[in-house]
Amino acid sequence: LSTLIQSALLGLLSVAKINVKYSVDEGTGSLRFTLPSDLTEQERHDADVILNTMLCGIKDFYTEYSDYINLEVI
Repeated sequence: LSTLIQSALLGLLSVAKINVKYSVDEGTGSLRFTLPSDLTEQERHDADVILNTMLCGIKDFYTEYSDYINLEVI
């Protein structure tokens, strides 16, 4: 699961060239990232594609491993 999320972050940073702010908490194993509020229309589109792809992968994992994963989409 972490690979999907890390790949999405790398896609935003390296492929879409969006200056995403992110933080890693190695103690809890969490990765948090936030998109800038001033995205261009193209950047917003690219971010949506990357993040929706990530969400599809997470939902697929959840279908198979729902006993081990909590999923909340907000």
